[in-house]
Amino acid sequence: MGLPVINRLTRHDDFSIIKKFGKKIVSDGVVYYFYKNNKNISRITVVVSRKFGNSVLRNRVKRLFREVFRIHFKEFNVFFDLIVIPQKEMLSKCQLVYSAVEKNFVNVLKKAV
Repeated sequence: MGLPVINRLTRHDDFSIIKKFGKKIVSDGVVYYFYKNNKNISRITVVVSRKFGNSVLRNRVKRLFREVFRIHFKEFNVFFDLIVIPQKEMLSKCQLVYSAVEKNFVNVLKKAV
């Protein structure tokens, strides 16, 4: 089961607002931009640069973050927009294992909320 389209950030205007007014958190080679919204829905986007690695690796990272978000976003009583930007340092720190990504992601969300 994938992430519903309604939970995905796609508009450039939304990206600009989140980066300008949102809270920036850096943790274990991943940059998070967190912005509380009043749309009664939480949304995410994962931006992975080509510098990160080949397409297989980039898509795996996106799938991991989307899956963790899909499972955990209902635990928080706050609606928010989130931009996730993994850096190349992430590869050496958490090795793209679901449990490591999940632990990092949930800890960051708890800090942000």
